[in-house]
Amino acid sequence: MAASFEEKKSSDAKSIKSTTVMHDLVHKDEEAMTASQRALEIERKKVLRKMDIHILPFVSVLYLLSFLDRANIGNAKIAGMAHDLHLDGLKYNIIAAVFFIPYALAEVPSNICLKLFRPSIWIPSIMVAWGLVMTLMCLCKTYEGLIVARVFLGLTEAGLFPGITFYLSLWYRRRDAAERLAIFFSAATIAGAFGGLLAYGIEHMEGIGGLYGWQWIFCLEGIATVLFAFLSYFFMHDYPETAKFLSVEDRKLVIDMLAEDRHGLATEFSMKYVWQAISDRKTYLQVGIYMSLLIPVYAISLFTPTIVHELGFSAANAQLLTVPPFACGCILTLLFGIMSDRYNLRGPFVIGGCSLSLIGYIVLISQSSPAASYVGAILAAAGVYPCVPVTLAWAGSNAGGDMRRGVALAMVIGMGNLGGICSSFIYLKPPRFFLGHGVIIGCLVAAITLVCIAMWDYNKHNKENIARCQAEGIDESRAEEFKKLGNESPLFRKPSRSRAGFTMHLYNLTLQPATANIQAIVGNFSGARQQEIIVSYGTRLELLRPDPSSGKVSTVISTDVFGSVRSLAAFRLTGGSKDYAIVGSDSGRIVILDYDPKTSSFVKLHQETFGKSGARRIVPGQYLATDPKGRSVMIAAMEKSKLVYILNRDAAANLTISSPLEAHKSSAIIHNIVGVDVGFENPIFAALEVDYSESDQDPTGEAFNRTEKVRIQPFEGVVRRADSQQMLTYYELDLGLNHVVRKWSEPTDPRANLLVQVPGGQLASSDRYDGPSGVLVCCEDHIIYRHMNSPQHRVPIPRRTNPLEDPNRGVIITAAVMHKMKGAFFFLLQSEDGDLFKVTIEHQEQDVTSLKIKYFDTVPVASSLCILKSGFLFVASEFGNHHLYQFQKLGDDDDEPEFVSTRYPGDGMADPSSPLPRAFFKPRPLDNLMLADTLPSLDPIIDSKVLNLLPNSDTPQIFAACGRGARSTLRTLRHGLEVEEAVSSELPGIPNAVWTTKKTEADPYDSYIILSFVNGTLVLSIGETIEEVQDTGFLSSSPTIAVQQIGTDALLQVHPHGLRHVLADGRVNEWRVPQGKTIVTATTNKRQVVAALSSAELVYFELDLDGQLNEYQERRAMGSTILALSIAEVPEGRQRTPYLAVGCEDQTVRIVSLDPESTLVPISLQALTAPPSSICIAEMLDASINKSQPTVFVNIGLQNGVLLRTVLDPMDGSLTDTRTRFLGTRPIKLVRVQIQKNPAILALSSRSWINYTHQNMMHFTPLIYENLDYAWGFSAELSPEGLIGIAGNILRIFTIPKLGTKLKEDIIPLSYTPRKFVTHPENRYFYLIEGDHRTYSDAAAHEKIQRLRQQGTRVDEDVVNLPPIDFGRPKAPAGTWAANIRIIDPVEGTTVSVIPIDGNEGVFSIAIVPFAARKNELHLVVGTAADATVSPRTCTSGYLRTYTFTNDGTGLEFLHKTELDDVPLALLAFQGRLVAGVGKALRLYDIGKRKLLRKVENKAFTSAVVTLATQGSRIIVGDMQESIQYVVYKEPENRLLTFADDTQPRWVTASTMVDYNTIAAGDRFGNIFVNRLDSKVSDQVDEDPTGAGVLHEKPILMGAPHKTNMLCHFHVGDLITSIHKVSLVAGGREVLLYTGLHGTIGILVPLVSKEDVEFIQKLEEHMRQEMVSIVGRDHLAWRGYYAPVKSVVDGDLCETFASLPASKQSAIAEARTTIMNALRLAASRNVVSSRLLAAGRPATRSLSTLKEIKYTAKATATGAGRNGHVESNDLELDLAAPKELGGTGKGQNPEQLFAMGYASCFLGAIQFKARELGKQDQGKNAVVHAQVHIGPPNERPGLGLAVDLTVEGVDQELLEAAHQTCPYSRAVSDSIVVNLKRK
Repeated sequence: MAASFEEKKSSDAKSIKSTTVMHDLVHKDEEAMTASQRALEIERKKVLRKMDIHILPFVSVLYLLSFLDRANIGNAKIAGMAHDLHLDGLKYNIIAAVFFIPYALAEVPSNICLKLFRPSIWIPSIMVAWGLVMTLMCLCKTYEGLIVARVFLGLTEAGLFPGITFYLSLWYRRRDAAERLAIFFSAATIAGAFGGLLAYGIEHMEGIGGLYGWQWIFCLEGIATVLFAFLSYFFMHDYPETAKFLSVEDRKLVIDMLAEDRHGLATEFSMKYVWQAISDRKTYLQVGIYMSLLIPVYAISLFTPTIVHELGFSAANAQLLTVPPFACGCILTLLFGIMSDRYNLRGPFVIGGCSLSLIGYIVLISQSSPAASYVGAILAAAGVYPCVPVTLAWAGSNAGGDMRRGVALAMVIGMGNLGGICSSFIYLKPPRFFLGHGVIIGCLVAAITLVCIAMWDYNKHNKENIARCQAEGIDESRAEEFKKLGNESPLFRKPSRSRAGFTMHLYNLTLQPATANIQAIVGNFSGARQQEIIVSYGTRLELLRPDPSSGKVSTVISTDVFGSVRSLAAFRLTGGSKDYAIVGSDSGRIVILDYDPKTSSFVKLHQETFGKSGARRIVPGQYLATDPKGRSVMIAAMEKSKLVYILNRDAAANLTISSPLEAHKSSAIIHNIVGVDVGFENPIFAALEVDYSESDQDPTGEAFNRTEKVRIQPFEGVVRRADSQQMLTYYELDLGLNHVVRKWSEPTDPRANLLVQVPGGQLASSDRYDGPSGVLVCCEDHIIYRHMNSPQHRVPIPRRTNPLEDPNRGVIITAAVMHKMKGAFFFLLQSEDGDLFKVTIEHQEQDVTSLKIKYFDTVPVASSLCILKSGFLFVASEFGNHHLYQFQKLGDDDDEPEFVSTRYPGDGMADPSSPLPRAFFKPRPLDNLMLADTLPSLDPIIDSKVLNLLPNSDTPQIFAACGRGARSTLRTLRHGLEVEEAVSSELPGIPNAVWTTKKTEADPYDSYIILSFVNGTLVLSIGETIEEVQDTGFLSSSPTIAVQQIGTDALLQVHPHGLRHVLADGRVNEWRVPQGKTIVTATTNKRQVVAALSSAELVYFELDLDGQLNEYQERRAMGSTILALSIAEVPEGRQRTPYLAVGCEDQTVRIVSLDPESTLVPISLQALTAPPSSICIAEMLDASINKSQPTVFVNIGLQNGVLLRTVLDPMDGSLTDTRTRFLGTRPIKLVRVQIQKNPAILALSSRSWINYTHQNMMHFTPLIYENLDYAWGFSAELSPEGLIGIAGNILRIFTIPKLGTKLKEDIIPLSYTPRKFVTHPENRYFYLIEGDHRTYSDAAAHEKIQRLRQQGTRVDEDVVNLPPIDFGRPKAPAGTWAANIRIIDPVEGTTVSVIPIDGNEGVFSIAIVPFAARKNELHLVVGTAADATVSPRTCTSGYLRTYTFTNDGTGLEFLHKTELDDVPLALLAFQGRLVAGVGKALRLYDIGKRKLLRKVENKAFTSAVVTLATQGSRIIVGDMQESIQYVVYKEPENRLLTFADDTQPRWVTASTMVDYNTIAAGDRFGNIFVNRLDSKVSDQVDEDPTGAGVLHEKPILMGAPHKTNMLCHFHVGDLITSIHKVSLVAGGREVLLYTGLHGTIGILVPLVSKEDVEFIQKLEEHMRQEMVSIVGRDHLAWRGYYAPVKSVVDGDLCETFASLPASKQSAIAEARTTIMNALRLAASRNVVSSRLLAAGRPATRSLSTLKEIKYTAKATATGAGRNGHVESNDLELDLAAPKELGGTGKGQNPEQLFAMGYASCFLGAIQFKARELGKQDQGKNAVVHAQVHIGPPNERPGLGLAVDLTVEGVDQELLEAAHQTCPYSRAVSDSIVVNLKRK
């Protein structure tokens, strides 16, 4: 993790998090929720449905009766009431209107009564009241009596609608209430329909009891209301807390749900909320909309029967014909309510409903036909009714806070109901009612107009708030500040339209690149007399340099190639002294690379295109072979194609490459190629080829079968020529004709797999030959020497004498290397077991006399072997760590048996068809080799977890299950550098500082350790032992402040009362501080000393040429207490360093000149946000700033744990490019040390960090070590570059062995290959399954050994007991398995227990399941398969083994085993059950007494279920070949239904749920992708209780009925084995962390700011042009291998910005932004620690970016120094710890920080000068107000800033004195206008 400082980078806008817009990994709309919220929401929906069943029907009946009773006046009118009561003229209209006056007035008092009484008391009571009124209305005989009755009816009914609305709010969240309100209001339409139907029936009771039909309407409907009211007393539920139909768990869920809904809202009563609602024009806009709708609604309710009757229908028919309009209105009301909530749209639905109703009224007013008019009446009612509940929901959601919402709704409903009065007086003149219809049309047009205005206004309001948030840096973290502002809060959003579609932008960063070594080559690549190794890790090339003296390997350069390296070869031109590398890749190009040691980079010399890109069978690149003399190279494909290039020099001695010469052979499969050493004759290349033309053309398949038989049976001799036989072919390059010919071709062993070059050719200086030339053909079980026209020699490959080995298994060679020595050569061949065999060839000139082979040693199986001339063997392991071994001997004088070809008939070739007699050897520990160094490798990572389990850790750890076979490990990876401790010693006290020093400048090592205590100093001598000394000249009775070896041979001690200059002859020169003063801090170098006195003065000393320390005559008063000092080391050849850094209590650091002409004169100033605790000036190389010269950095540690790093200009002393980084909670101490002969800085806080340069790049990395209180450099003979530190009273001496590493590894060894592991939810243990195929378990091996012994077979115990970690395990027949369950304690790093799996079962899956049937008791379920084979995947039987946990999880007890019909590849806990992927089936199991019980199964998967993830009732299934599929479990029907899948088939290997609808997955081809399911589909599936809708939907593309959308796609170049959604820092943003098979660890970081996305994408575009792949691969094509890259930025490419030349950096920066911003951005993205510590923290803008906006930042400083605080723009910060620097404040913008800093600094200056002037009282009472005004340059000069300072409580003298003293005032005097006022 090449670290860099996290900067406070410029950002013109921030992501806005609000109640309606939330951005995480996916930008979500209003209804999108986090994964945990959505899972909880599924449970809540069940409770909501239960409440709906018990509440909604009941309250809907109440409103139906209410609306029926108020609207039946219209039915009564046409039933004869108007005639009987003589209601002529406006009498009926008045009767209808008087209802609304008391109805509107009594709503609020009624709701107050509802609050005072219980709902079950008040609502039934008012029902009884209006029911009695309605019943008694039947006795009305006069017009006047009816008016009185209607008044009382309005008075008693007034409480129902607002009361029920309030009642529903007690049960439902606001987001759930809108749909319920629509259902509730639909009762009004049902009342209209039912009322007409009822009136039709009741009207036939005319005359019964002496009453008219219309009287019976009043009577019966009133009686029904009274009866229902009495039932309500018993069946109405008051509150969720007391509801009997809810269980205890349900009640708690509802209460929590409602509490969460009201969280963060202003719920308290305040008149200002009432006034806000009354004074808000938007409230009256909603009143207008609502009133415009209620006029038509009440008109329809009151006059529809009349209108229909006037169309010519009889009264009875008119009653019936009123039913359809209201029925249609009911249906649309429900539909509009549901759809409005689903799409979160209000305005468009209101417009749609009004438009529909408008069409109906236009038909009514324009048509005289009864039929057409009746249709118009239906449209009119159906359109307007749905608008009412939608409008109410809209009005409520546009009011912020409970009180304001309540007032606004009361105004809307109350004032809107007055529209009922208007409705009563518009239908006057039948039959066409032009006036009434015209008024209604006008109202509907007005409603549509007002809705459009509201939508525009709300949208404008949202944009203004978003702009304000962006300008002022406001986000959701500040919601509490604006809570009381209601609608005026900048975070409040008004729902005006639907949100945009889902988008996602990710930033890919590789934390740990792949470590699987594909190939390695050795050569003299730097041109020096030292060999290096170039290794290919697939997508990366590294140059390694072994140190011959120490045997350690260091990485010189590591380069991403942004392509796939397929082959690698080295060559040297004849007569040259330098080697070059040839690279074959998937770019379709051959590339020649040269390593340039000056720039430490690979330089592309040549790039020749020959074919298509991609890894294709017939495109060359898979094999490379070079001519040993460096004259040509052959590049070959796996099939057919071979190209030869001629290599040469031009006249300028530059390397040249020719055009390609073809050496193709059709229908040929190529197994291997190699260059044949023929000296300086025409170059020859040997190839192993198989011709399949006959098999390809044979339609019967017999030729193929013959081929297989030939390959399986022993070789039948060279005379047979089957077309599909393997051939050894020589291709000769004629340099004269520039032509390639097939020179020689002969059959060879069909099992040959590898060719090895044999030296040959005549030496130029003599007639002697290097060797016989030719090749070694490595076959199964034997090695053959072959050359054209030369006799063959064959020797067997020795086999191990292990009795457990499978005797039928052949032995093959997998890696080989040839090494030439002076006058001799030998080969090392490695078998697939890791055994090395030394092969030698006896020859006379060009004639081979014998071929010899013998066992050499055993090392890990390698992909490549490299022998260095310095006597080292580099083993690039196929799996696991790579190793460097040193040759101890060449194995010539040991007792190992040697097998020689001459001992076999015909040199082993007498009968080539017969196998040679088997040769055996006894494996042993290393004898000829000695391990020198190890290069860690995570390859392969099988599974991983990311958890924070280790104590005292602030970041999580990555636990990776790695390796194969017995070398497998579980590794704990932590970010930081590993520390090796050499000494740990307890001290008699607790020191406060430590130093080491030499006696003289020429000493190679340190002589003394100096420890400072509170009351004295202890000096220890460093020798063979460390002991105390007294005669050093140091003052031991006083604490020490600084120690320095000064001059040539003197020592210096700085203590509180003076300086002691100890000369070489023992004399001591002492300088004493003036009386009453002390030294508080000091800084020194070889020639200079600066001391800070308690009087805030600087004293400067300098060493003259005679070695005397002289004091500068003047002292400099700094005006504030000095807390820290630092000077740099004296540059070589200079007398002094010119600058001093001074940190003061006034929160500034000043650069002071030490130049003789301007000594102690301040030059520049850096304002801080907290007092400094330590300063360190150091010259360090940072290639991102200057590639050739070190940069002078001023590092400033603050008391709040923040580190600032700024660049010091060596010419003028100015400070630029300041960056910050939070290191810990303790004040920082900085120490300048040496690491690997380069300067470095130790930073000590609550965690220890090291800042160093590695490979010319700056790194900043924590140390994985005890927290140190103090530290210094340490140099001794055994530890020349060590460090010494103090932790409490413990003295520690330690070293940092490896720089540049990113992750420290702690290893737990395993027995077999890990498969998967899970974590226990209640303890810290891991449960890991491990297993290997073709391996005997310990029990099976022991049983077989015992059986052999019983048979009398001698068993060599030494061979049987060889450690498997070094020699592997014996190979068993196919279908044999060894497996364990391992319990691991990751904190202690130990294995707790191992449980073997018996029955020859392999392990494939594991899960911990809390089975609900056993009261959620945890069980461990392991998926196994007996006698399983890998390819094809078969087994005799699969099993689910169930275990219970014992002894707190440290043990397992076997419960039972469930038999299956296939291999269980995936297991997961699901809703108290187990979901299992068994072959192609997905099954749900519950626990039983004797086995698991299968409950349901889904067999719709095409290949095999390999991954499972779940939330709620949803299961995400990863199919082995068919990508991701979404499955839902429907419990009522007990179904597992697949309802969505991917449009592309993918070979899924890992997956994780990002949220409820989003899945991130990786496939076998190195791609990672993110798919999302449409939220509408998701909701539709969740709301379908049985899944019937999914079953009946039509499949798409022969799959599921719905498809997911691909949001992101990126090719990482490694097979993804695990993906995790985690937060890598406490409180930080979640990222996607993935691991790859080859050892890759990477993260995908969400980019939530649009500006960040645009900026990073633009930088990536520039980097694609500048950083062209060194293998010629197109970057976009590489990252979009399987599908085009989408919405992912390549961070690995962006971080290379720092390696560009300065000119290119400038060009890129000018194209997009300033160079500093680009550098900072690359640095902040460069390293995981920097990037992750920044995650979740607000970015800030620099002052230079504020020129384009206007803004005023206000600050008020009170208190004193660090104990005070600053308030700015409603923010409050502690002076010592603002949030940007890790504190608790909430400051966002630099202008605020500037205002705060100025105010607090000026206050400090006042208090300082007040002490000098004797005005302490004024200093204590002073208050400083600072206003920083920002404006465009044309309005504000300089930086575009102006400052107003207003000071309270001081006189003019003190004010002016403070102004002259304040560092801010002095620093900004030339560029900022400061207006100073005294109040």
